[in-house]
Amino acid sequence: MADPTWREEGAASALLRHRIERTVLEVLARWGYREVETPLLEPVEGELRPAAGAGGAAGEAGHLGEEERWFGAVRLMDGGGRPWRLRYDATVALLRRAPELASGGAGLRLAYATTVVRRDEEGEPVALGQAGAEYLSAPSPLGEAEAVGAAVDVLRALGAGPVRVALGDTALVTELERAAGLPETGEAGTSALLEALRAGDHVRAAGLDRVGLAELGGGVAQVRERLRASGGGAERDRFLALLEHLVALGLGERLEVDLQLVGRWPYYAGPVFELTVPAQGQPLGYGGRYRLPGGAREGVGFALDVGRLAALLAGPGPRPEEAAPDVVAFPAAAPPGAIWPRLAALRRAGYTVALAPDEVTAFRWAREAAAAGSSPRLLRLEAGGERWLGRPPAAEAARPGRGEARRSDGEEGAGAWSPRH
Repeated sequence: MADPTWREEGAASALLRHRIERTVLEVLARWGYREVETPLLEPVEGELRPAAGAGGAAGEAGHLGEEERWFGAVRLMDGGGRPWRLRYDATVALLRRAPELASGGAGLRLAYATTVVRRDEEGEPVALGQAGAEYLSAPSPLGEAEAVGAAVDVLRALGAGPVRVALGDTALVTELERAAGLPETGEAGTSALLEALRAGDHVRAAGLDRVGLAELGGGVAQVRERLRASGGGAERDRFLALLEHLVALGLGERLEVDLQLVGRWPYYAGPVFELTVPAQGQPLGYGGRYRLPGGAREGVGFALDVGRLAALLAGPGPRPEEAAPDVVAFPAAAPPGAIWPRLAALRRAGYTVALAPDEVTAFRWAREAAAAGSSPRLLRLEAGGERWLGRPPAAEAARPGRGEARRSDGEEGAGAWSPRH
């Protein structure tokens, strides 16, 4: 089996990935979302299935395999021959954990930062970092606008760059198809046009499109006029209301309507969106309104690709501000009581501190950090106190940002420095 962790992160550091996850959860907490975690391993029989009368008998196993095929789920077998499945999608896992609150407008807001495991196009298991939110509620333009707004807010907080939002709507496409004549049915029993668009078969989709989806897209002002002149009804009105909410959120200039965008997975059942920035060729995230088999469990949410975000934010070269300490300390005949309390005080003040076993090692660590562009301070811990030492020659330039240095009064020598408290 290929190493999925390496394939997920590439050159991005674990520190950067954790910072991304923390930022996502902190921003979403301000929107009222609480952090949850779902099991990595799930028994196969725990899969969501349709209720009787909703396309099959209760407990029908066909939908089990169907959802697993959507995501390329990875199964394992325990010693007793019982099948288990690795978590393959956070949305499905969260709905499974909260079935009593997943419908009826309960308004449950959940946030997560987790890992999912899926098979790639070659059938190899790949671990993917996924962070996002789910608002388990009945359909409404208000909730769908919240999902888009929260996702953009997260990307802003991460410093991802100018965010563009592409917006589609599977329910609107279905309504427009029906207004233009009964839609052609595909192999899965749904709209053949939606199936072709979801599969990326735009040649086939063009032959099935009786609506002229490409002509209905564009900026907010043009789309308003074109949709009002179309044959739509309730779904069109809901979509127009969603546009008003997004404009009020300040996203009008960032928004591009693309009704050929129908979502990556068959469970999308309303507005869908993708989030991009100019510096990244592939979407950083996607989301929308979804409904799982049986129609009893639905919500709206989004997922961000942590691996792509890490690659974007890392940029070229190392990130010394995350990889190196502010202070390298070493003991010089100092008793334990003179070492640990001092290091604890520095850490409480917001500094990262590495403790070297001796002076030679401390200077070597500092020089290695300097070669990577950092400039840690050296702290000698003595029996009767402490002494800040001059930095290695290669680290003379003060590092901007946290841990900025100042001259310390009463220190010996021209090179004695202390971190700012």
